[in-house]
Amino acid sequence: MLKIGSVIDGKYKILNIVGKGGMSTVYLAMNEKANKQWAIKEITGKDYCDFELDKKEIELMKHLKHPSLPTIVDVIERQGALLIVMDYIEGLSLEDIVLEYGPQNENIVIEWAKQLCDVMHYLHTQDPPIIYRDMKPANVILKPDGKLVLIDFGAAREYHPKNMKDTVLLGTRGYAAPEQYRTDGQSDARTDIYSLGVTIFRLLTGEGPDELCPVRQLRPEVSAGIEQILQKCVRKLKQERYQTAPELLEALNHYWEYEEKFQREQRKKLCLFLLPFFLCVALAAGSVTFSVMEKIIRTHNYQEYLTAAGNAEMKGEKTENYKKAIQLDPKKEDAYLLLLEKAFLEDSLMSLKESETMRDILAVHGQNFLKNESGYAKFCYEMGIAYFYKYEDKSNKKSAREYLENAKTAQMLPEQKKMRAERLFLISDPFFVKNGVARKVA
Repeated sequence: MLKIGSVIDGKYKILNIVGKGGMSTVYLAMNEKANKQWAIKEITGKDYCDFELDKKEIELMKHLKHPSLPTIVDVIERQGALLIVMDYIEGLSLEDIVLEYGPQNENIVIEWAKQLCDVMHYLHTQDPPIIYRDMKPANVILKPDGKLVLIDFGAAREYHPKNMKDTVLLGTRGYAAPEQYRTDGQSDARTDIYSLGVTIFRLLTGEGPDELCPVRQLRPEVSAGIEQILQKCVRKLKQERYQTAPELLEALNHYWEYEEKFQREQRKKLCLFLLPFFLCVALAAGSVTFSVMEKIIRTHNYQEYLTAAGNAEMKGEKTENYKKAIQLDPKKEDAYLLLLEKAFLEDSLMSLKESETMRDILAVHGQNFLKNESGYAKFCYEMGIAYFYKYEDKSNKKSAREYLENAKTAQMLPEQKKMRAERLFLISDPFFVKNGVARKVA
């Protein structure tokens, strides 16, 4: 192992260990002359043949230039170890995010999937094409700026059409496509499509790949369009999946078209099912039946307004659709949260007008929204953060206080968010700084 504080090759000072695996350790290092941090992957405990395989991985990566891929800048052999110097990627893996925060919002996962399609397309269009073969949440890092970086090319291989099979069978069980376990063929772009589908499933449900099933069985709120896309990604036969990353990307960009088709089919089935039912019980239980039907229609329309808002390009159109959804069901939190995130904070700034619009909505629907304790707690937390950091008016901290106060005492919020809300609530106190001296916050 490398010693903390030691200097490698006269320029890389080892700061600390940031990761550890069976045969490798990753260190954070500083090039003090260039004032830049790097990650150094130390590979040990292997014989010469294995080192040759690692060198092939390195050569594979050295010529790749893409914002979602780390760059290798140096390779050092010393004392039976291979040191790979590469970009230091700050952030959390998507696996860590799921483990800590649970299933992720559908819209966020779709955006992540689009980024991964882009980097997959880049790899697949190299000459020769590169098949990644180990797509999974643990191998994807989310940086603080919201961009993803794909790491660990240990299972990657070049695709050669004349080859009859893979030379080495690699991949992570559950995420690996069926053909990665066979010896009668070779992996190709469609292999990565399969693994990406399982990765999206994991991010949406929080469940492992062993629980693979139609995603709406675990999360009914996920759109039917995304469910159909995932089902096609993970078909056992390669020829039945999406054939390229751009084809999958196109589907993700138009997933609502699948949704609309599904909803039309469901409405047709619903009408055929309910018609004889209404004829039989209309006189005896008319009011109750129509109440149930009204709820079904309202839920459907609510989702349609959310979908329309998500597809809208103009902020005003997004806002109006979210407002219509709120009017339909003022107790559900989805439309409030999406209005804030996707419309008001789309430009990372909440204006005075947007603040007034939200207050007007709450003035009309707030009492109903309060009945949803969990949803209202989430909303208060997000509003408090938005006012504190992104409100254009100088009264941002004062405006944030009422929401942060609700969030810090909410029983339904995770403890981490409650603690953050409490800290920001204290900081937002106008007497936090008195006589030029800041009071200490625990």
